[in-house]
Amino acid sequence: MRGSANSSRVDRLWPLVAASLLLLAAAPIDCVVTLTPSASRATCALPDDHPLIVHIPIQPVENPGRVPINVRIGLLPENGTRMPLQSVSLFPSDRPGAFVLRLPHTPGTAQLVFELVPNAGHLVVRVGPVTYQYEEPR
Repeated sequence: MRGSANSSRVDRLWPLVAASLLLLAAAPIDCVVTLTPSASRATCALPDDHPLIVHIPIQPVENPGRVPINVRIGLLPENGTRMPLQSVSLFPSDRPGAFVLRLPHTPGTAQLVFELVPNAGHLVVRVGPVTYQYEEPR
């Protein structure tokens, strides 16, 4: 009798476990990238459901010389033709900034491209976590 009571508890838990796994699989992975002068380009896959607006926080992690921080943001659709979207700058260069961009509709899959504009100095910049908005702001 005891074995059957335990197995019924386990049987009741399986739907919860399956639902949790489905939610984890459907949840978008946060996009966080680190840019340096030697690794100045990084990409993040856009969700397949085509968001309208992207929120991009940028933070200097290391910038001892307080050099200007400029990041180019582009879109790379699956056809491979990079579309520049915007160039953003932090001012003052030692403070984080957050930028909001409207995305053009692209058929198929696409990636956001982040590129640190070359400068003279030791610099580490963190971009993200990038978040998406699917409706017009009110």
